[in-house]
Amino acid sequence: MCGNCRHFCGSDIHVDYGYCHLGFERAYDAEAPDRKEGFWRLAKWAVAWLMGNLLYCEDECGECRDYEEVE
Repeated sequence: MCGNCRHFCGSDIHVDYGYCHLGFERAYDAEAPDRKEGFWRLAKWAVAWLMGNLLYCEDECGECRDYEEVE
């Protein structure tokens, strides 16, 4: 489950929800506005992406990696 994955970034406020760090990195590389467009625009993009891609800790994305696993 995503909640047991080392790429799951949970919230301190509500630990049942978070986002996949791998998914965020992929989206950042492909979709994020260029930094030269301004940090405020980049920050707004990041917040919108995170809110639209929240995962419940019991979700399974198929890319789960245990915390103990070493690459």
